[in-house]
Amino acid sequence: MIENYFKLQFRIMERYLHDFGFSKYLLIPGIILFYIISYFFILQYPTWGSYLISLLNFQVLFHFSEFRRNDFLRSLFSTIDYHKIRIIENFLGSIGTIIMDQFQNLWTKQII
Repeated sequence: MIENYFKLQFRIMERYLHDFGFSKYLLIPGIILFYIISYFFILQYPTWGSYLISLLNFQVLFHFSEFRRNDFLRSLFSTIDYHKIRIIENFLGSIGTIIMDQFQNLWTKQII
């Protein structure tokens, strides 16, 4: 059931991109390009660049924590499946920032 949920989410994202005139094949390269640009941004502004990238990451995570969306998920899935979905979504939403901070050794700034 969880696999079907993520397939549905991917299908929704494909349609969203198609409505804006983008190909679904540009999604992954677009995400990678965003993190490459963010990496060079952090290199240029190391004091506050990592905080800005983390703020952008929180914007993505806030989308996942919308009340109506979570209420819908709770009504559709069991508690264990709901928590699995939330953990996977939060991990996928923040993995790029985590990798970038580990690569730049900036994760200590994020904790403090």
